[in-house]
Amino acid sequence: MKFNKKILMISAATLMLVSPVTSLANANTVSAASVKKVSYAKQTTVTVKKKTPQLFMATGGRALTTGKYYKKGQKLTVDQLGGMNILANSSPDAYHIKGTDYYVWAKDVKAKHALQDIDYTSRGLTTVRTNKSKAPLYSFDAEKSTPAGYAFMKRTDFKVNGAMYLYNAKTDKSELYYHLTNHYHTMANLKTSPDFPNRFNTELVDTGDAFVKASDVNFFSGKKLKPINTAASAKDGSKIAILENQEADLKDLLGKVDSVKNSVKYKLSSSLKRDNYDLAVRDAQTQVNSRKLLSTAEAQYLIWSLKTYESELDGAKVKVGTMNKLTSNEKLAIGLLVISVYGKNTDKESLYGYAKFNKGNDKTFTLTIEDMHNQNKVVSTKTMKTSDFAQKR
Repeated sequence: MKFNKKILMISAATLMLVSPVTSLANANTVSAASVKKVSYAKQTTVTVKKKTPQLFMATGGRALTTGKYYKKGQKLTVDQLGGMNILANSSPDAYHIKGTDYYVWAKDVKAKHALQDIDYTSRGLTTVRTNKSKAPLYSFDAEKSTPAGYAFMKRTDFKVNGAMYLYNAKTDKSELYYHLTNHYHTMANLKTSPDFPNRFNTELVDTGDAFVKASDVNFFSGKKLKPINTAASAKDGSKIAILENQEADLKDLLGKVDSVKNSVKYKLSSSLKRDNYDLAVRDAQTQVNSRKLLSTAEAQYLIWSLKTYESELDGAKVKVGTMNKLTSNEKLAIGLLVISVYGKNTDKESLYGYAKFNKGNDKTFTLTIEDMHNQNKVVSTKTMKTSDFAQKR
């Protein structure tokens, strides 16, 4: 495998992440008895304090205005409170209005009851952080699979989407692992980094379908993951042939691949999420088509992988007021969606896709894709239907 030769020299000191620490130098003493446990509601009513814009989510968690406003004194039922990533790269809190695609700034309303604050841009995601340098990656067989000549720094963050016990037949031992969501990661190139870990060169590396041992990482953020199996079932399942119901589940999941790929949730998901699903399908098909008899443990993992990556597909059209006359914010939202769908960054290519609307015609736009690894060379240009990316709200 050829790796991306674009190298970036980074000082370890510049990557040092410091956890926020609250200074107690001037703090007042607080007794434990005076601290009350906050009870959060699942939904509440908010009252608009002043005229405030209606917001909607574009791709990438960006909040954009719809051009409409909520009036002072208006009451709204909301069911979530969270930080929104807006174009200014900040995350002010907003309430999600129940049963709609819309939001309202938290600062512009008064809530009757408290809702637990979440991060809209990372909801549903789990991040773990390595607690040692050169934390290895592992395959499903619990064998080390770190690409040769590469390593992770201590305090490297991984997005993970599953926790499971893996059985190593050589050591006759089952241990807990986290499954890495994505297949591409920035790693230190040990061949060009003689002073590792003090200074190192990095490259984007295809790590494949990989796991990290739970003991090598600490939970950092997101939802806690519950193991899909036990240490005993991982070992026992490796020695029992695939069950009939598992064969049926795999057949059904692979049988609906074409339907999934023709859906909006697939077509308008980010290229990363589409690739993750495609790789899960490829791996499952390869195993099923091989002459090897799958074990129940392998079948359980393949079923989990297909279901998980399908559930992570989240493509959706931008909601607009009038299809033939888009507002500037609606065009921006469609443009952000196009960037997500057509942007791609792997060890082999770095593509950037963007939309350009022609004056007086909002029914179509020009899609241009450039290769950023090749001096932004234009790879392709074609006309796209706006209706494939937006729908009337």
